[in-house]
Amino acid sequence: MSDFPTGSKSIYRTKILSASKIVDMISSLKHRAEKSDDFSAFFPSYVPVLDISLLNNKNTQVIYGRNGTGKTHILKCFEEVSRQRVPYYKCIPIYFDMRELDISRIAPVLTDIDVVEIFFSNFLNVCAERAIELASNYETPPVLDEEWVSWYKSVRTQSRIKAASKRLRRAFRNENMRERIEGYKKTVKRKSDARADAGASSHISSKKFDIDFAISGNASISNEEFTEYVIEASHFIDISEIRLAFNELAESFGVEQIVFLIDEWSQIDRNIQPIFAEMIRRTIGTSNRISCKIGALKYLTSFTSVSSGRRIGLQPGIDITELTDLNHIFTFDLDKESVKSFLLLILLKHFLEAIGREIYEMDFNDPTKFIAAQINAIFDKLFSEVFESEKAFDFFVRTSEGNPRDFLAMIAECCATHGTAQLPISMKAVQASAINYFANTKVSNFDGSSQNSLELFELLFQHCLHEKTKIFSVSTDVDRQSLLLQDLWAQRLIHLIDNNYQYYNDVIGKLESYVIYAIDYGKILSLRASEDGQKVLQKMVDGTGEIIDGLYDGATHRSIMESIENGDPQLAAITKIMSAAPNASDVTDQADILTAESLHEKVISINADGIIKATNIALSSSPSLSIADS
Repeated sequence: MSDFPTGSKSIYRTKILSASKIVDMISSLKHRAEKSDDFSAFFPSYVPVLDISLLNNKNTQVIYGRNGTGKTHILKCFEEVSRQRVPYYKCIPIYFDMRELDISRIAPVLTDIDVVEIFFSNFLNVCAERAIELASNYETPPVLDEEWVSWYKSVRTQSRIKAASKRLRRAFRNENMRERIEGYKKTVKRKSDARADAGASSHISSKKFDIDFAISGNASISNEEFTEYVIEASHFIDISEIRLAFNELAESFGVEQIVFLIDEWSQIDRNIQPIFAEMIRRTIGTSNRISCKIGALKYLTSFTSVSSGRRIGLQPGIDITELTDLNHIFTFDLDKESVKSFLLLILLKHFLEAIGREIYEMDFNDPTKFIAAQINAIFDKLFSEVFESEKAFDFFVRTSEGNPRDFLAMIAECCATHGTAQLPISMKAVQASAINYFANTKVSNFDGSSQNSLELFELLFQHCLHEKTKIFSVSTDVDRQSLLLQDLWAQRLIHLIDNNYQYYNDVIGKLESYVIYAIDYGKILSLRASEDGQKVLQKMVDGTGEIIDGLYDGATHRSIMESIENGDPQLAAITKIMSAAPNASDVTDQADILTAESLHEKVISINADGIIKATNIALSSSPSLSIADS
């Protein structure tokens, strides 16, 4: 008998899912947004930790988050929704993954001229072609207003789009984009009172001078009534023409702006990032019809630097602002119940989206994409027939440390490994999957050049073991300087608990500032130990609570969950059925919180500055370290 009866597609019709079907569907879940081949899968499976309409503005913004926190999903979700509803969002979204440029592979030998010639021009060219493709071949969804569709398909509009597309492509022709003429010179005269600052440059070298259309070159200045600049250029980009051409395309398509959705920014070598950011600022950053939304890893990002006394790139707070930091959304040790609710919502959204797509063959605009009536049946089978108990399922929540991708990857891998022949999946099998994921996914991200990071990780674990806690503190200065520590954080072997614990020490008259991390639970889980040894490891986990309760009261996570539910009525219905929404009892009792003095003493007792400094000193004569990024 088929799992799914034929007939009406009504949201009220009951569909009976077998445990084996649930396992098959979980096994096939795509836990990386960019891996999905279904363009309409992002919005239906999106849990609104961020209202995506906030991306629809003319500011250049950055979304920070470690691997697996949902940066790509947010960008792809906005691309999907804004493409489907162009008249409402009034923008042309262009998604670009920086890994397409493969900059990091040869970054050590790149010069600023290489960045201009090889990568930046290619980046703009690809973005231009994607904008032209959307504007020229837009498939109008049925949901769009007929009047707008008629306007778009009119001969006049199509003619304007073709003209704008032709202009944009012409700006990227080799003879216009780049000049390689040995000894090429161009003389520009300007009145002395209007001359540009001779120190201005968008490059690292102070000998290079640029004006609006020249990316590199040398300048000489004469003492005449008119100041004369002689530009010796080997590379030439008409940034004004490119900017105007993009503007014209947006206007012809009837939208207010073009939005560049730049993902995986941190794949660019950090030394190159400020130069690339400067190119963006000068070429498209000054347009009132173009904005950028950038997904990046905070520790591995540098939007600006100083060259020859002048700051280049995108200056935080001026040229670029932080939209959100997904690293602070959910951390398991801070609020276990909220993290469990959050991850279950993510699983359900992905799962129900798959049901809607596979069973109902629903399109993007079909309101029955999510079948609320299925939730009870799914949960009944998930915690009884698929997994032997809810406790076994909770283990995935615990070992993921609140990271959505790790959570989805572990549960999918476990279901795929054990299949339908071994149902229900036991606690022992779940633990084996979690241990395997830590060893073969997280640790394996560290290549030969990153072994120093793993050595530091082992030292930090021994330190935590000695202090009988899974968390440790690092002074803010040491935290900023340690590339190894940043590497461990980026690869999710340690997790941020508090990035700004401060205490005024009146004994020494000084403000002390610390960052507090937790060791990944997979490390503790993967250790083989005697019964007494297991008790010691459990004390590490239990001993964390007292300090964390003093740092955090749970209210932030609760407000985030409420915001998620308010932003998605389907999720509000789900949490009501689950009875999983956080309540006042989840918030730490203020009476149990340590005094400020007692908390400070404990933070000092778990400090690991000495270990990290000793590691840095031992490596000071080594070549510069590169931070791997999965």
